Amino acid sequence: MKDTLFLDNNPQDKPILILGIGNYLMGDEGLGVHVARILSLDMEGDPDIEVLDGGTGGFHLMPWFEAFENVILIDATLDEITFENVILIDATLDEI
Repeated sequence: MKDTLFLDNNPQDKPILILGIGNYLMGDEGLGVHVARILSLDMEGDPDIEVLDGGTGGFHLMPWFEAFENVILIDATLDEITFENVILIDATLDEI
C-alpha cells in the first residue's frame, strides 16, 4: 500500500478518488481503510483513479475533496443496517 499522502492539488490530474475512511484497529470501523488497501492493489497504474487510505484524517482530508472532480467515499456507519449491505448516497442531491 502506498504511504498516506497529503496534498494541495491533484498532481496526476486524475478524475476519480476512492477514499477509504476509518480506524485500521477498530474492526468494522476500519472498513474503508481495509477496502482502500485492497482496491489500491487492484487499481494500481489506473490512469483515472487514485486510491487513498484516509485513515481518521477528518478535516485534513478536505484538500482531497477539493482536488478531485469525483470522490467515492468508503466508510462504515453506525445504524441498524447489517454489515452485508451497501448504501449508496448521492451527495449531489439537495436532500440526503
